[in-house]
Amino acid sequence: MATLQNEFEPKEVFTDSTKIFLYGAGTGASSYSLIALAALKSMNLKPYCFIDDNNQNYPEGFKGYKVISPEAGIEEITQDPEHCRLIISSNYFSSILGRLSALTDDHNLQAFTLSPFKQCVNDENSSGLISRSDLERKLMAHDTKAQQYLRSFANKDALHVPFLDIQLTERCTLKCKDCSNLMQYYSKPVASDFKLLASSLESFLNTIDLLSEARLLGGEPFLYKEINQVIKLLLGSAKVKNIIIYTNGTLVPNIDTICSLRHPNIIVEITDYGKLSRKRDDLINVLVDNGVNYICHKPQNWTDSARIINNGLSEVELKQMYSACCVNDVLTLLHGKLFHCPFSANLFNLYPGKTPADEYIDFGSLETTSMRSHLVDFLYSKPYLAACKNCLGRDFTQKLVEPALQILKPLELPVI
Repeated sequence: MATLQNEFEPKEVFTDSTKIFLYGAGTGASSYSLIALAALKSMNLKPYCFIDDNNQNYPEGFKGYKVISPEAGIEEITQDPEHCRLIISSNYFSSILGRLSALTDDHNLQAFTLSPFKQCVNDENSSGLISRSDLERKLMAHDTKAQQYLRSFANKDALHVPFLDIQLTERCTLKCKDCSNLMQYYSKPVASDFKLLASSLESFLNTIDLLSEARLLGGEPFLYKEINQVIKLLLGSAKVKNIIIYTNGTLVPNIDTICSLRHPNIIVEITDYGKLSRKRDDLINVLVDNGVNYICHKPQNWTDSARIINNGLSEVELKQMYSACCVNDVLTLLHGKLFHCPFSANLFNLYPGKTPADEYIDFGSLETTSMRSHLVDFLYSKPYLAACKNCLGRDFTQKLVEPALQILKPLELPVI
């Protein structure tokens, strides 16, 4: 049996005599494995090795450390449990802990998260591995996923949602060829109707018990005229823990919007596309002057996942792809309907009538009395989506592409 530990004192659990295993090598420039290395470096410690389900992809190791299979790692850990410790350097808690439980037989294995290490890491420790802003934002997401996993066991009747993308508009100030939210295919982008957005969002919040992150995005969310009202609605709900606003640094919102962002639970996340982010510095200055929380980072790990295709995968392959998907728990609210992920949401929009009715929730047609049971069934009944058949997959094993390549006109929709 494997259990997750998210509250502990790192310096009491990990010492010079500890043999440290990190589960999840990762591939990206801001992967959780780099946070783990920075965290251990802050304590003058090094991992013994990495464990990874795809250990065969690392014949030369990772960052100077060997990468072994889960079977080999568990065998070593269970032979000397007193001196071995396992840290999960990934966000796939459910699948990793399920795998560990299947391998540990009668042993009780404690797996530790990265969350408590935040107190240990500083700029010097993370230098050369990951930027400080990336580290803090990734640790926030890591803790959100860990808390979600733990809550699901503590109270199986509670309905806790880790992430909700609220797509405010299809309009954007950039025209990126490989936008993972498929904005490059919209020939006539529109903004969400505020009354519809507000009523569906209120219905959603009335149905659940907790939303860890409400994420406002587009397109470019600062193009949405009613963004202040959306923020006010979210802040008015005790069920919403954090609000993240994703922007490309191309414009500075008006002072009313800036004032609406002054809240400890709001973070403006700026992706810095270099010259394309022409208002980045002006935006940062305004945010600093007004005491608004923000982080700014370069684009990270753009993969070849923005094309609409007929992938021809088998049912087994589709299940595997959906299980490995990095947005399979990111619900998306778009034009009054709730979807499992941003790809399926925008595919519905771009190809009317192609999405099965059981793969989205239309809040305008759902009976209030049955909403909770309907949402629970919606969340947990699908091993993969119909949209997966038209997706290349969204995990970091996909081929990387150059971020933010600009196009002059919308891409033509493929036939599916």
